[in-house]
Amino acid sequence: MLLRAWRLAGLAAALGLMSVSAHAGQTPPSAAPQAAPGPLITYTVEQLATAPLPPAVQQQLKPLNTLKACEELLKANYIAFNWRRVDVTTDKMNPDFARQLAALPPGEVFVVPTAQGVTINVIVGKR
Repeated sequence: MLLRAWRLAGLAAALGLMSVSAHAGQTPPSAAPQAAPGPLITYTVEQLATAPLPPAVQQQLKPLNTLKACEELLKANYIAFNWRRVDVTTDKMNPDFARQLAALPPGEVFVVPTAQGVTINVIVGKR
């Protein structure tokens, strides 16, 4: 459920991402994150990348639990987005963020603000 993922608070993450919290829309800290402890994990993530979202749309995202439902909400609100699939490794993540990603249930949607806007994500693979 997206609501749980919105509670991933204030952690700098891979590729300059920051987890979602009440701080949505802020730019991530400029300090490079330390490597996550433990074995190296590569996550394959499907993303919808968009500009910053209006507060009303952010609220409508919270109960959604599939990427398809999030895509439909963006389309219904005429919000442009790009779909992509990326690989992200834990060696480039803040350790706390890496632990929280590892704890997400399979298929959990999570939202991450970026310097350009927001990504809506789901982990589709792990190696």
